[in-house]
Amino acid sequence: MNRNLQELIGQQKAQVRKKATLRSRIISDQCVRALYMACATVISGSAIVSCILLHLVMIPYLSESVYEPGWCHYDRSQEYSSRQCENKCSKDRSSFPCLRMQATYLPDSEFPQSSKTSFSLSSRTFKQFARKSDKVRRLFIYDSFGTYAAHKVEQCAYGPCHKRADDNTDEIHQFKHRYENIRVFRCYARPYNWTELLAYKVCSTLEAHTSHGQLFTIL
Repeated sequence: MNRNLQELIGQQKAQVRKKATLRSRIISDQCVRALYMACATVISGSAIVSCILLHLVMIPYLSESVYEPGWCHYDRSQEYSSRQCENKCSKDRSSFPCLRMQATYLPDSEFPQSSKTSFSLSSRTFKQFARKSDKVRRLFIYDSFGTYAAHKVEQCAYGPCHKRADDNTDEIHQFKHRYENIRVFRCYARPYNWTELLAYKVCSTLEAHTSHGQLFTIL
């Protein structure tokens, strides 16, 4: 009788140990799975962040790093027929008037050393330097490198794409009036290329004198 009872107790203990072992294995597997998912999430998240940084920082930097600083003088502008666009975030389709703006460019080397620091250049002073220089370029203005890449064929200076076309028109008129008022502003150019100029570099350590940036192509 006692022997049978001991065997029964032994079997129950063995079952308890077996269940405990099985439970620990399940917990261990769950921990491994959770750890794997966490690592996969971190790796995929890092990859996504890297892609975003590459698109927002590295590519613009590589595209803009060849441009060198100078000064630009707003000359004139003209509106052409509207262009269709699609907002990248909302995917809303809209349109904006194609505004072509022209400017005159002079590199920093054409100005005295004091002109390269925080200093305001008047329209009259700019024209005085321009008359003496053989490095003057007549160009089309673009709001940014992205605008240049998207609208270089049409030569549109600015391409806002809000849901309402009227909002785009108002923003373009504000953009135009801003440069009509300031006339002279900071800009950048490729030293050995007479087809492109940039007035504000996104990744530059230099402060632009305006809140917008421009890229230009020669006439």
